[in-house]
Amino acid sequence: MRNLLIVIITFVSFVSCTKNKGSESVLKSYIENRFSQKIEKSDFTDFFGGELLEEMNTLDNEAIGKLNQVKGQKKKSFKINFRRCDNEKCFLTYTLVFDTTAKAEVNSSGTNEADVRVKVKKIAELRKVEEKWKIFGISDIKTHYDYKTLNK
Repeated sequence: MRNLLIVIITFVSFVSCTKNKGSESVLKSYIENRFSQKIEKSDFTDFFGGELLEEMNTLDNEAIGKLNQVKGQKKKSFKINFRRCDNEKCFLTYTLVFDTTAKAEVNSSGTNEADVRVKVKKIAELRKVEEKWKIFGISDIKTHYDYKTLNK
């Protein structure tokens, strides 16, 4: 009897930890994919809905290539700061921090590449479509650039 109780508790714990977390998991999955793998046009339907999906589907290969430029950058943190959700719609305010390189004017003699830590704060609007959460829009709130090293 005791072994059966342990098996049931373990199973319930496993199921509760692996269940779909809804809107937050869709947003997190999209962010993770942007930094870890190349996103193809066929992936858009997994993440987007509404007018945003229509707009994304009109992108040509050059624009999709620009979207994939973030793949090589180093994501440092992702945090959902605020949620305002009901059963059909959810607004998630989140902060994303990543490292990249950018051209920076060092002095009057020219530019150099610099290491930059970028911190962006955004709001994602998600809606439930056929029992799945989809991103319908992402709005920028604030972006902060911290140039760590100006001379490489």
